[in-house]
Order: sequence, then C-alpha cells, then structure tokens
Amino acid sequence: MLLAEDDTELRNLLRATLVRAGFEVTSVGDGVQLLREFGVRATELDLVITDVEMPVKNGLAAIEELRRSGYDTPVIVISGSGLANAVGAADSGACAYVEKPVPLDGLVALALSLTN
Repeated sequence: MLLAEDDTELRNLLRATLVRAGFEVTSVGDGVQLLREFGVRATELDLVITDVEMPVKNGLAAIEELRRSGYDTPVIVISGSGLANAVGAADSGACAYVEKPVPLDGLVALALSLTN
C-alpha cells in the first residue's frame, strides 16, 4: 500500500494504524513522491491512499496521472475540505472518499474491502 499525506503526524498515525492491521505501507509526503514511488513499485501496490491538499502536486492530480498512465489500482482519497473534494475524488478515478478527521477503524475496514 502507498500512503500520501503531507501532515507528518497524521501520516505516521495512519501508517501505524494500517501496519497494525497487517498492511505493508510505504508513506510519502506529496503527490510527486506518490507518483515516483508508484512508478518504482506499481506491481507490488494493491492500494493507494492519498490526501487531496498537498504541496507540489495534490492528490487528485496524482490520481489523474495514474489513471492516464493506465493504472487501475484502487485509490482512497482523504480530505478535510468537504464535498468539492469528494466530487473531485470521484471524477479523478478514486474508489472511495473519507472525510477528515479520518475514522481509523473505518479506514482499515475500507482498505481491507478494497484489497481482498
């Protein structure tokens, strides 16, 4: 799994939660790093979780680039910015949208449902 979140504290919390649930997680801090890491590990990744608002390249732009490149890896978008980002997530090809503050148990359940 690849996790992209620019808030270091939240990224570490999400990563730790997902690792405890049994996932192998690589985490990055922005959309450019997401695309770089995905390019290196695409065949190993069964899920991407990305924030929308990140420096350098936002999560929606990164998802759109993955989709244009032909990748259909499931993507969960997380954001605290509301409905506009939920619509943007769906339009960019995300499978699911989770509003911040992220319900940890709900995120784990969603991740499990998309990877099994």
